[in-house]
Amino acid sequence: MYFAYDYINENEQICRRVIQQMMGRLFGMGGDVIEQMKLTIQEEKVVRRMKQFELETVTPREVAEWTGLEKKTARKLLKGLVDKEVLAASDRLERVRKYTLEKDLSKFIL
Repeated sequence: MYFAYDYINENEQICRRVIQQMMGRLFGMGGDVIEQMKLTIQEEKVVRRMKQFELETVTPREVAEWTGLEKKTARKLLKGLVDKEVLAASDRLERVRKYTLEKDLSKFIL
């Protein structure tokens, strides 16, 4: 978490409160939950983009375009997000083609 020096000087209480809330979330959970909620930079980029543009679903091709990864690597990234329970497979067929965001992302600090 980053705060500009000027912002800290002008809004000291707000910065302190934000940091305390973040620490409360982290230390109020079990250690395995903290490990589970760590997202890589690429994973965080995908989740932020979906939330920013309010996307219902995402495909490996779209993720590959956003991140500059190969389509196969994007598929692995999405599978990792499903394993971390950030995304859910929207196709229940043999091969998953689309992914949707889980409703509750409160355990992830984005």
